[in-house]
Amino acid sequence: MAKILIVEPHPEVRDLLVRVVSRLGLEAVVYDDPADLATIDVVLVEPEHWGATEIARAARRASGARIVCVSIAPPSEESLGLDPFAHLLKPFSLAELERAVLSALERPELALRPS
Repeated sequence: MAKILIVEPHPEVRDLLVRVVSRLGLEAVVYDDPADLATIDVVLVEPEHWGATEIARAARRASGARIVCVSIAPPSEESLGLDPFAHLLKPFSLAELERAVLSALERPELALRPS
């Protein structure tokens, strides 16, 4: 089962992301304390949140995870520096979020995880 790391500071948005990911049959992992980043497939991240970009970069280094930014702000230098697979502007539709997560999981690069 694919693991989706959620790095979102707003509890109501974080809970919505967890529900959507779980509804897709995927495992939602909320970043409260260091998870095993080597097992993460996709990171849903609010890049403007303090420390979030470092967490996303660490997950990418550990597992080759794809990054999907979810933000109220348009892409910034900080978020573009993550080389995100997608950048969703809040408020986004649930269908848009589902498409971004599923598309990120379909990328063949995910099969080439660092060992």
